[in-house]
Amino acid sequence: MLEEIGDLIDVAERSSIVDSDSYKFYSSVLSGIYRGLSDRELFTLFSIHTAIQMYINTLTAIALERGEDPLEICSGDATVDYLVPIPQLLWWRDLAERGEEKILKICLEVISRARSLNKRDLLEIDLMSKLYEDLINKMLRYHSGEYYTPRWITELVIERLKAMGAHFTDELIIDPSCGSGRFLVSILRRKIAEGADPVHAYYEILGLDINPLAVAMARARLPVVYKLLVGSEPPGAPTILWGDFISHSLSNRYLGIPSDLYSALLNIVIKSLIMRSTGIGGDKIYTAGHIVNIHNSIIDMLDSLWKEISERGSKVPCKSANSVVDMIYNKIYRSIPQKLRNEFAHFIERHGGGLGILILSSAILRDILKALNIPKPGIAVTNPPWLEINELPRNEWGRTIRKYVKSEYIGKYGLPRQAAQKGDLSAVFLDLMLGFIRDRGYVGIVLPAGQSYSGSITPHGAGKLLTYMVLEKWDCEGEILYLGDVFRHGIHASIAIVRRGGGL
Repeated sequence: MLEEIGDLIDVAERSSIVDSDSYKFYSSVLSGIYRGLSDRELFTLFSIHTAIQMYINTLTAIALERGEDPLEICSGDATVDYLVPIPQLLWWRDLAERGEEKILKICLEVISRARSLNKRDLLEIDLMSKLYEDLINKMLRYHSGEYYTPRWITELVIERLKAMGAHFTDELIIDPSCGSGRFLVSILRRKIAEGADPVHAYYEILGLDINPLAVAMARARLPVVYKLLVGSEPPGAPTILWGDFISHSLSNRYLGIPSDLYSALLNIVIKSLIMRSTGIGGDKIYTAGHIVNIHNSIIDMLDSLWKEISERGSKVPCKSANSVVDMIYNKIYRSIPQKLRNEFAHFIERHGGGLGILILSSAILRDILKALNIPKPGIAVTNPPWLEINELPRNEWGRTIRKYVKSEYIGKYGLPRQAAQKGDLSAVFLDLMLGFIRDRGYVGIVLPAGQSYSGSITPHGAGKLLTYMVLEKWDCEGEILYLGDVFRHGIHASIAIVRRGGGL
């Protein structure tokens, strides 16, 4: 892929992609995930993500036997109903349609590479994330807390959950830090193997991740695995969202989101959605199959509003072609007073643009799911980012987490300050997951052994107290199993398999 990436860098430089809205949005998200990158490093990473997205689109089209035109295959147009591509990574499509020869050359090379693979490898081997791991610098991934989960760990978590009494058939299951979808694929396999209706199983799986390329990989893998397992066409786009679980879960406590702005946006969006029983896609808007459309539409609306404010009152058309989305955007445009527009602009600017839009859209989504009566999941599984609380970025996102830990555990439960500082972001994910599922629901989570398992060879740190206090808060019962250095980076892992109590 190195030659294709070099060609993409050349095309991107000649077309001044760094001045485009797509690049500004996407690079602000990358800056939030991978802190401290130079402008050149961001540009190179954007080009690598573009190349991998082309490869993901192509693998999906080949596996699903869709498309003949190289540009349609590489852009994801051949599989448009599965919503695989991240829109900002399709910047090259207009250039290709205007005759940019290098783009067609890249597409043909990517297609040739993908066609050489065995289809069954797409079922047995996570080729998409393998390419990601090969091309994205290991230290860059580890610095942001990314550790991709071997299949045997996902299967072990599922087996231990079942041993504790969890049932996977007819159960809504979430992975709030889903990465390339390894847990989600294992869950789909298990549901179908246990006799679940394949379509129901497909839509009973919910994924969320802040990393856009990880979302694209997960969105591609579920339809591909469904086709290879079931032998029929996948029913539609999988319910995998590009967003942030922290701001989604702490929407009413997130620092920097003005409460009056949040209430105004939420009120307009919810009223408009609920008033229309049909809309996006023409079916009932609250069905699982439309959650992705709803969330993507919120992102589009906020992005359009941001552009309108940035361009000093010159109204920007909403990117969505859907009439319901246009209606909501027009209501927001007319209804939000200047004071709230200024607050909105200030919030987005502080977060660098695109990242702020993702954070705000994730927060809004939480209350939309409540308003649409989406049931709480019965099971949550994940391998979350591993970062000590005192290593979190000094921005609103990091401050929100630190303030939450301080008020919830130091103030309310008497956790020693040092234990809070030495605690890990993974423990916060555990806490929020336990709060997100229903009473007596189950959580399976991969944790740093030093934060969760006293029998590991890592030192007994003060941060371990935060993990134990989370389990006590939610009246959990279960087990913690030591796994060792499974990611081969020196930080040993464990898994926590727990059932939360009721009545909290």
